[in-house]
This record gives sequence, C-alpha cells and structure tokens, in this order.
Amino acid sequence: MVSRFRNAAENMPSNKIVYRLFLLEGILTFVIGVWSVFAMAPSPTQTRALWRPKGWFTEREEKIMVNRILRDDPSKSDMHNRQAITLKLLWESLCDYDLWPIYIIGLTFSIPAGPPDQYLTLTLRQLGFDTFESNLLSIPCQVATTANVRSITHVVLMSQYLSANASFCRCFSSRSFQSG
Repeated sequence: MVSRFRNAAENMPSNKIVYRLFLLEGILTFVIGVWSVFAMAPSPTQTRALWRPKGWFTEREEKIMVNRILRDDPSKSDMHNRQAITLKLLWESLCDYDLWPIYIIGLTFSIPAGPPDQYLTLTLRQLGFDTFESNLLSIPCQVATTANVRSITHVVLMSQYLSANASFCRCFSSRSFQSG
C-alpha cells in the first residue's frame, strides 16, 4: 500500500515541492519540540535547570505565587499529578464501575469516526472513484458519526436531567417531612 502511494506521489508533477514541504514541516515540528523541552518548566516553583541556574523567580516570589494560587482555588493543593501510574492503580481504575460510562463514551465518540474518516476518501480513490464520487460516498460515514455523537449527547443530557430531578424531589420530600 505504501509503495502504491509513493508511486502515485512520484507521478505527480510537483512531487519535489511536496517532499520539500513535508521536510520543512517535519523540521519545524522537531525544532518546536526541542525548544519546548528546554523552555517549559515543570511548575512555577521548579524553574531552575542546568541551562537556567537562577530560575525565573526568587524564593519570595515563588511563595507569593503559591499562596495566591491556593487562595484562588484550594482544590489545587490536593492534586497528585506527580504520582506514577502503577499496574495496580490501572487495574483499580478499570475495575471501578463508576468510570465505565466514561470509557464507553470515549470509545464510541472517537474510535468509530477516526479511521474511516481519515482513509475513506483515499481508499475510494484507489478503488477507481473520482474525487466527486469519493466525496459523495464519504457522506454516510459523516452522517453516522454525527448521529452517534448526538445520540450519546442526548443520553448523557437526559441522565443529568433525570439525576437533577431526582435530587430535587429527594430534597423537596425531605423538607416537607421536616416541616410537617
């Protein structure tokens, strides 16, 4: 399959321009990646490195910054984002049945739309359809993906609506018993 694509690319009149554009894009992506490794700090309090021995902030500025961040949002103090994921933690998260709906929604949102959408027009072109026909034949895939996303969104919104109503009814009924 790769050789067929490469042969088709070689028959294009501007293949040198295309290869140069891909090379330029790859070099640019590599440079940005290397730059981000050296430029980005792990956190505001960990800005010192071999290439930045003084860091960005003084000790006093770091304390002020941390106090302001925690005062604005106290929930940030209990984050464990530096904790490594072990096999035991992974297994516990997979066994937690409260997370299963999130896994199912994630799988049904992204997996069905991804591969067919990416390669359908290329596959149809290789089967002999012209550009217009392959674009027309990709419409059902897009419609099915849209219907899938809308139906899942509707189910999630209805479950939130029913949950909110149940909480309201529970709260309302407990108040009526207390007042009576």
